Parts: sequence; structure tokens; C-alpha cells
Amino acid sequence: MKNLSSEISNIIKRILNKGSLTLTCIYTLGHVIVAIVVVRIITGASWWDAGAVAMVEPLINGIWFYVLHKVWIKYSKKNATD
Repeated sequence: MKNLSSEISNIIKRILNKGSLTLTCIYTLGHVIVAIVVVRIITGASWWDAGAVAMVEPLINGIWFYVLHKVWIKYSKKNATD
């Protein structure tokens, strides 16, 4: 069990070290899936309709996350050198 959790930890570290675009894609994919399920549960919409509705906000949020992550990295590095 310890080996499995160590492997999962290593995979997560590798993903996080890939950069803003990889992290943004993973975040956005998860956000879209959650949004589809929530729209379907709340409205009773079909999977297709829930998917169409749920795509808009997560994609815009994904762009926001990418910009935020880039700015965060820039200022984190700047503050680390000060």
C-alpha cells in the first residue's frame, strides 16, 4: 500500500511540474465533468444538453486559471529572489 501511495504521489508531482498548460487542462477537464453532472442533477437535462450548458463556464474558468497560474508563478519567483 505504501508503494502505491508513493507512486501516486510521484505521478502528481510530475503532473504539477509540467507547467501551467498541463495543470490548466486537467483542472478544466475536471471542472467540465463536475459541471455536467451538476446541471444534469439540478435540471434533469439530458447528458447532451447538460454537456452543452456545462461547457461554457468551465472553459472560461479554465482560461482564468491559466492566467492566474502564470501570474502566480511569475510573482512567486520574483518574491523568492528578493
